[in-house]
Amino acid sequence: MKGLEMKDSRLICSWVFFSIVVSVFSVPMVGNARLQTLIIRDWDDWISPRTRRHPEALVDITPQGGMKLVRVRQSINAALDAPSFSYTDLSGQTVRGGVKAGSNSAEAWKVIDGDSTTWWSPNPGDALKNWWLRVDLGRVVSATTVRLRFPRSGEVKPLQQFRVYTWDGNPSPGTKSTPLYIMAGRVSTAKTDPSAVQYPLYYARWDTTSEGKDVQQIQTFRPVQYIYIRLDSSVPGQALAEVEVDTYGDNLALGAISRGGGIEGGENLKFPEYLIDGQTLYNKSATGNPFSDIEWESAGTWFLLDLGAVFWVDRIILIGPASGEHHETTAYLPQGFKLAVSDGSAPPGGILGGREEIEQHPYKQFWFQEVADVWNWSLPLQFWFNHPFPLRRVRYVFFHHAHGTGDIRSPAWKLEELQVYGKGYVAEATLESDIIDLGAGKNILRLFMNADQPEGTEIRVCTRAGNTLATELHYYDKYGNKITREQYEALRPRDRKKARIDTLIVPGADWDNWSQPYIWTLDGNSSGGFLSKSPCRYLKFRVDLVSDTPDTTPVLRYLGLTYDEPFVKQAYGKLTPRSVNPDVVQEFSYQVLCLRNLRSSSFNRLLLLSPFPVDTAGVSLSVGGETVSPDSVTIEGDSLAVYFHPVVESHRVILWDGTVRQGTTVFSVEDDTVRVGRGAYRDTLALQGKGVVIEGETVDMRSGKVVTVRGDATWVTVSDTTFVSSSSVTISASVEDSLAVWYDPVVVKFKGRVLQDNSLVAGFVGNSAKPGVWQRITPDPGQRDATTIILPSYSRNAERLIDQVSVIPKVVTPNGDGRNDFAVIRFSVLKLKPEKVWVEIYNLQGHLVRKIDAKIVNEPGQPSWRADWNGNDGSGNLVPPGLYLCQIKIKAESGDKIATRTMAVVY
Repeated sequence: MKGLEMKDSRLICSWVFFSIVVSVFSVPMVGNARLQTLIIRDWDDWISPRTRRHPEALVDITPQGGMKLVRVRQSINAALDAPSFSYTDLSGQTVRGGVKAGSNSAEAWKVIDGDSTTWWSPNPGDALKNWWLRVDLGRVVSATTVRLRFPRSGEVKPLQQFRVYTWDGNPSPGTKSTPLYIMAGRVSTAKTDPSAVQYPLYYARWDTTSEGKDVQQIQTFRPVQYIYIRLDSSVPGQALAEVEVDTYGDNLALGAISRGGGIEGGENLKFPEYLIDGQTLYNKSATGNPFSDIEWESAGTWFLLDLGAVFWVDRIILIGPASGEHHETTAYLPQGFKLAVSDGSAPPGGILGGREEIEQHPYKQFWFQEVADVWNWSLPLQFWFNHPFPLRRVRYVFFHHAHGTGDIRSPAWKLEELQVYGKGYVAEATLESDIIDLGAGKNILRLFMNADQPEGTEIRVCTRAGNTLATELHYYDKYGNKITREQYEALRPRDRKKARIDTLIVPGADWDNWSQPYIWTLDGNSSGGFLSKSPCRYLKFRVDLVSDTPDTTPVLRYLGLTYDEPFVKQAYGKLTPRSVNPDVVQEFSYQVLCLRNLRSSSFNRLLLLSPFPVDTAGVSLSVGGETVSPDSVTIEGDSLAVYFHPVVESHRVILWDGTVRQGTTVFSVEDDTVRVGRGAYRDTLALQGKGVVIEGETVDMRSGKVVTVRGDATWVTVSDTTFVSSSSVTISASVEDSLAVWYDPVVVKFKGRVLQDNSLVAGFVGNSAKPGVWQRITPDPGQRDATTIILPSYSRNAERLIDQVSVIPKVVTPNGDGRNDFAVIRFSVLKLKPEKVWVEIYNLQGHLVRKIDAKIVNEPGQPSWRADWNGNDGSGNLVPPGLYLCQIKIKAESGDKIATRTMAVVY
């Protein structure tokens, strides 16, 4: 890994090992802090989490370096990108799309270069039989028009007499590879000077019913892979500039596997992979039996296509078997089918069935919308099926045979190709960065990004982080297919020589899961700080580019993060108690244990973010078990900030592997065994003392302590006099992370009322030398949800939202004698954050008498909401004696809530 290189007052880091190009530089921040910033703007090494490859078919890089969604093309010339497609011929050789010619083959490629100023012209010296040209599109397309463009140049003339043929790739009957060309058009007399000729492609079938009625079927396209042009005139100087093949657009089914998708079929549907290989060569077809409508699922005559991403789709075409005019047969046509599409959403009622059911019928985990229901019983029968529908988001295409005879003795039906067409920007793409190495543990403060997010688009960013790496072995067979270790070891020796094993660097066991998506401020900063593990040395980004409209795309120019050296190596927090009753004043203790590293500057500030109100008067602080008077205690909104001095000191050292030395006295610690002379004690050595030197850096220790060894069962004092408190002790770690230095435990106590279940109290440590910079406290990993408060009563009454309602007194006597002149209405609001809380008083006729706004109060032993009623109506007049209804009302995002009580007025 390269070091840092000074350039233009910035530190430019090239992380060679992880292939992430970033820039790092210092920027002034609040107070005296100068923070480091890392910017990522190179997307070439970002990968799809599904394929582990760069998703070229899903994202584009703008000329300015931004990343955006790919735009799916509609109504394209399929000849232009023919060389980008390839297939395998009968001999096993890879054939790439392109152009061949019987004469002047070196310039044949010019007819598909998209440039009408270049051309192909046959050599005058060649025989007329060699004056031909063939375009191989590299895949079969549903073509609507073949167009020939001629050069506008005085040097050459258009083709004079010629024929144009098309071929879908299916061989002539009785042969394996003999082409069966269908004429698209011909020019039999010389033209004066046309610039272009074009031939609409269609397929028409006529038939006669049993009643003698003539019927016809016309399709306005043809499956085409090859275009063959033969010249019939040897007039010299003829030239052809372009061959264009119009089709509906990019066939999204072709890239499904490379995007991480694929196709699978039921038990009675064989070779579904042939449907998306882009070829009709050699009669390769998916086949199935014509089961009836009630048998298709149990029989397994279905297939499910996963496009690998969500696209905007408006057309699906199915190509049936061998449908050329000279060898068509109806024996293998599907008798009917249904087509449906899904964007990957779950069914509205939830997924039905368990894991085994989903494995057998994976389509049941998605909600599908039907786009075609075909009965192929009417004459003339269909060979090709063209189904346009309104544009919609699609990732999955589901097909099942329908309307069949149910007779397994009937010939199997065949389909050769499935084509999916759409338009507009990809609806959604997910990318991950490689592992980013910060060189050492850093305190990451926030993220920022520079992006365009037009209306209807979104960029979602998540992170993962950790401090260790691991290796992972991936096995591949000789064809490059990924296999398991067991499959690799079962290969024959000669096949294993051609196979390969890749070693990947992957996140270690201490990494956290992907964070929640970041929320961004208007200036592009993350509003909630850094949401993953911090401090950390390594991190990864995951980005979702999303568009809810086919005409717009978000653009991500760069991502960045701001970080600093951590105040401590790691900070752990633990809250007690964690189980309380709702809306009752409770004292809590938040304990912070911090681990020091060689660059630590310690801390003297604590920040707690509490989802419930905290009482300022109830805050106290202790450091190392001793009470400390805070310099200041500040409560603003949901934050409790406690400042104190001096900084917290180290008090304990634990060594797993290394040496402890004072003068000639040496302890050796090897593999968790402490050796003193001939003695040996298992486990770790803990040192508590003063003037401890750790690799050349002094750590201030508390005095009057001794060296102890933790044995199998009890603490064992090695020697009270081995180390003298006034002398320095040198501790050397033999391996990384075998030495731990702990700070004095810090405990802050506070009081508050908890109103919501699973209330997380987030904590941060800071240092007065860097005001405004905070380091997150990690919940103690030794205790599940160590800083989260639960309300057990919620589990017993999950629907309760208004609680602890009391009306005192229930009988109001507003006569001014100072006794029961008004009613105090108290209650708790649980689980939700209300927009407005009020009380309404009604008489028994249902008329509203008074509306009173409720307010939050902090009264010991009482619920937190209160409203008072003195027996007056809204005009200030005393209401008549009688019974009244008191309704507590809450307006919240989740809907309005009401609780009702009765009360009386007497005078």
